[in-house]
Order: sequence, then structure tokens, then C-alpha cells
Amino acid sequence: MFCAQVAPISNALHEEDEHMHKSMIPALAVTAMLIGAGSAQATDIVNGDEAVHEVTVTVGGESHIVTVGPMSEIQNVCDGCELAVGEDAPVEAAADAVVTIIEGHLVIE
Repeated sequence: MFCAQVAPISNALHEEDEHMHKSMIPALAVTAMLIGAGSAQATDIVNGDEAVHEVTVTVGGESHIVTVGPMSEIQNVCDGCELAVGEDAPVEAAADAVVTIIEGHLVIE
């Protein structure tokens, strides 16, 4: 008699467990998409100097200034753009580039 009672409970737990796994699939898919979207490659700027630098970021003909503090990093500045510091010629940075400021000049890694 004890075994007869355990079997229905076990089946009920199995069915509940199966239902939970099926209901988790959409949630896991959404989570994976959000994580993938957050880790999309974008240009990062690393300031290796002990001075603040203003970087001109140009995308599609439109420019804006990004201020990078000393010994700091700004992530996801653009998805590929043109960058310039001071009077230096602009550099073309790919979407997956890490651009470092060293002694006031841009270096693409």
C-alpha cells in the first residue's frame, strides 16, 4: 500500500517537474537574448594617462565629445566610429576595438 501511494506522488512530481522545465524554456531564451545583446561588440576607450582627455567621437557625420578620466575606461562608445584626441588626425575604430590613450595619442589595440 505504501508503494501505491508513492507512485502517484512520484508521477505528480515528475509531471510538475516536466511542466516547470517546459515553462522555463521561454524564460531562458529571453535571458540568453538579453545577455547576447548586452555583450554585443562595441568600441571601448581606455585612458592610460594620468590626465583627463576629451575624445571626439564621429559616427555618420555627427560628432560629440566624450570625456575620459585619468586611468579610466569608457565602454561601448560606438559600434565602429572615428575618434580623435587634440590635434591628432582621427583614427577609424572598428566595433570590436579597444582604443587606448597613451601620452595623449590614440592607439588601437
